[in-house]
Amino acid sequence: MMGFDSRLQVGVNRTEVFWPYLWGRTPLVDDEFSGSHPLFWQKASTDGPRNPIAKAFDAFFSAFGKLLGF
Repeated sequence: MMGFDSRLQVGVNRTEVFWPYLWGRTPLVDDEFSGSHPLFWQKASTDGPRNPIAKAFDAFFSAFGKLLGF
């Protein structure tokens, strides 16, 4: 989320249990916005590294960081 109009109603919705989040499949929470005012977001254009070693490295350290709260 890059920004939103302060007149929007903002909430947080928990999406999944912890394990899909830990393995990087889904976000743990989603932001919810209701109203007719603007909001701005940025979406990543790549799916991540294609190299299997880089994917394994990224998955391991991502899960480890999430366990430590990073």
